[in-house]
Amino acid sequence: MPANLNALIRYRTINNCLHSNNLGCSLGLLIERCSDALSDAKGKITSISKRSIQEDIRILRSDILGFNAPIIFEEGKYFYDPSSYSIYELPISHKNTIIGLINLLIEEKENIKSQRVDVLLKQLKEMVQFEKEEEMQVQINSSQSIQMPLENEIDMLEEIEERPIEVNRKLRKSKKVRAMSFQSITEESSISWGDFLSEL
Repeated sequence: MPANLNALIRYRTINNCLHSNNLGCSLGLLIERCSDALSDAKGKITSISKRSIQEDIRILRSDILGFNAPIIFEEGKYFYDPSSYSIYELPISHKNTIIGLINLLIEEKENIKSQRVDVLLKQLKEMVQFEKEEEMQVQINSSQSIQMPLENEIDMLEEIEERPIEVNRKLRKSKKVRAMSFQSITEESSISWGDFLSEL
């Protein structure tokens, strides 16, 4: 999940700097742009360390938040390759990320200028719903199912919740499980990182 609101603003700023920029950006320029963005958001001068930007780039490159950004470093500058890449186009699909964003919006609501915070919260909550004592039926594939002993049901649920959306969509009815359940995210209900970050 995102570390905090400041980190999300930095991810947005770094993405904006690298997107469709064939000239690339130096670390110094990214530090300057992120400092300016945070100063505007917080209403006071804010400076960003070199280490923070380097960590942000590591996270953007990784699958921690599902970005896997194709950031390359050549001749002292960072680039997207291809330059048309943007994290804005990616759907927010990781369950833990969605929960983290919900908690972050609730905690930082007063510090976000956008009037659409409540709308974002509603959309995110609709994407992930926890239901107590709800019947959940699980099948590993279309032809073979596994009968789970009671003590392993929660562990199996946790494993299912961490699977990609494509796998969850293939799950079919095989066994009723009473526990906390995660409702799979569909393309129709998802929102993109662009939808979210543009409101911060």
